[in-house]
Amino acid sequence: DSPLYNDPANMSKTISDSTDKNATVANADAVNSADWTQWVIPMSDFAGVNFGKVKKMAITIGDKAATTPGGSGIVFIDDIAFGHAAK
Repeated sequence: DSPLYNDPANMSKTISDSTDKNATVANADAVNSADWTQWVIPMSDFAGVNFGKVKKMAITIGDKAATTPGGSGIVFIDDIAFGHAAK
């Protein structure tokens, strides 16, 4: 097994549309994988968001409500795709 290089933390993706509807999906394992990992998120997981009116996308790591920064490590994000069938 390869060692984990990042501190444990949730990675979240939030999509917001122009009507201020947003939805967030979290993955507890994404930052702790020792190898490149594809995270496929079905659009249905973002219930209520109008994908024809996307205004903003945010990727966060850790607890957004934390009052002090924490954790350490490196995350590389490669190729964010939208609208294609999940493989």
